[in-house]
Amino acid sequence: KDGELSATEHSLVRNLLSAGTMEVVEIMIPRTHIAFIEEKTPLSDIIEIFRSSKHTRLPVYRGNQDNLIGFLHAEDFVRLQWNEIDTKEQSIEKLLHKPVIVTQTKKVDEMFDYLLNQKAQAAVVINEFGGVEGLVSMKSVIRYVFGYKDGSDMKDDKIEALDDGSYEVPGSMSLTAFNHLTNYGLSDPRMTTIGGIVLRHLDHFPEPGDQAEIEGIRFEVMQMNGLEIAHVKVSKSVNPVNKVTSTDTVDKEKS
Repeated sequence: KDGELSATEHSLVRNLLSAGTMEVVEIMIPRTHIAFIEEKTPLSDIIEIFRSSKHTRLPVYRGNQDNLIGFLHAEDFVRLQWNEIDTKEQSIEKLLHKPVIVTQTKKVDEMFDYLLNQKAQAAVVINEFGGVEGLVSMKSVIRYVFGYKDGSDMKDDKIEALDDGSYEVPGSMSLTAFNHLTNYGLSDPRMTTIGGIVLRHLDHFPEPGDQAEIEGIRFEVMQMNGLEIAHVKVSKSVNPVNKVTSTDTVDKEKS
């Protein structure tokens, strides 16, 4: 009907409004998912890292990953190969671009104009101590506001809606993205991801099978990737109660 918003238009308006209050920390690529480049890495190896990571911007550091000296751009390496320039004759310093830096409290709606003014596609997100928290890209901003996802995004997300009304999602999925997907209304005063909520309430190193029940929502760790919670099952509890169950507790009860 005239005057009524479609579901897509309603979602766009909602995202535009929330972008004014949301901080970039909620949409950034976390530090653990960034392919950092040590400044002495051979250019031939960097080309392979670009191919495997599928990122168009890679941060370069000296000494430690909090000491960034610049960005490498994928198009510069494409140009080298297109012109058949021997990478052994090139130095990484000549290919470095000045890093663009923002604080983790910068609002999402400010990032589009900011990146345009900086003529940049990505910026490093730092915390109050000057440490690198992650990377926010123009693609991340556009994807949040317009709800855009390409094929690679869908493949990486591995989101599954189950018949019982529960969801299996990546631990790195933001609470905002999860709430857009569901009607769960998750919130947390400190954490911005599903895995973050689980980690804070477990209060110990998680293992597959660990469960946490918070305000009627049950979280179960399905898969770990090193120290990171890779996959979580989220469901609504029949009898809401706040509790934590670890695999150690289950083993003890069985014995």
